[in-house]
Amino acid sequence: KPVTITADSASREYDGTELTKNSYTSDELADGDTYASVTVTGTITEVGTEDNVPSDAKIVDGDEDVTANYDITYVNGELEITQSTKELKVVANSNSWEYDSEYHADGGYTVTYGEETYTVAAGQSATLSTGDTVTATITAKVKNVADTIPGNNEIVTLVIENEDQYENIETEAGTLTITQKP
Repeated sequence: KPVTITADSASREYDGTELTKNSYTSDELADGDTYASVTVTGTITEVGTEDNVPSDAKIVDGDEDVTANYDITYVNGELEITQSTKELKVVANSNSWEYDSEYHADGGYTVTYGEETYTVAAGQSATLSTGDTVTATITAKVKNVADTIPGNNEIVTLVIENEDQYENIETEAGTLTITQKP
């Protein structure tokens, strides 16, 4: 008896975890026969597609193995991870100091990923819920009132682990301000 076993397909956005789908559909078996087992293997973690492969079906009638009575065709399913559509935004800090003839800098930043927010000190990284790290370098310095220019605290380098897993990445400069000393 011909029978087709098709592995189920599944799709979701990237979240840093494995996607598997161990289920299948099949044609109807002869009365009294059931599947004792079907192996379905496939896994994917990063953006892309992978086959979800059914194999090794065992069909029984009670305790009797009747697999040989079937001409089994296996059809792969597809597992797909798409880019995360949550916004990933990195914003350099803004800060203000009263003039004291010294240089001032603020290399800190804030990382927002969907509903998550991380406040990050200079030289540190944020670890997102996906397990990926975000590291920004900001090197602006101000000393005089004239150094105060909107957006003068720009992100010089931004390193996002598995950057291609994220669709919406945005950066924003901060402003370092020197105010007059009364």
